[in-house]
Amino acid sequence: MCSGNDLPDSKLKMLNERVHPEFSPAENDFFVYLTTTNDLADMINHSRLSALKGKVYDFAGTIDGTFEERNLPTHEIYNSSLVRRSCF
Repeated sequence: MCSGNDLPDSKLKMLNERVHPEFSPAENDFFVYLTTTNDLADMINHSRLSALKGKVYDFAGTIDGTFEERNLPTHEIYNSSLVRRSCF
């Protein structure tokens, strides 16, 4: 649920009406997950990846320039499978 500081009450009410915390998509449904933290994204990714059949591959990223680890879009070593959809 949202409790924004600058959001009018009517907009906040409309936004909160669309929140369904008990929702769980079917196994083969495709959804994009928007998360507030990388830790939450990692938890979802690990859960979904462990449910897939097939080999898991590690892909090593390269960094061009100076970036703090917390600002990277994903880990330097990214785990995926051939049947996984990925979005950064």
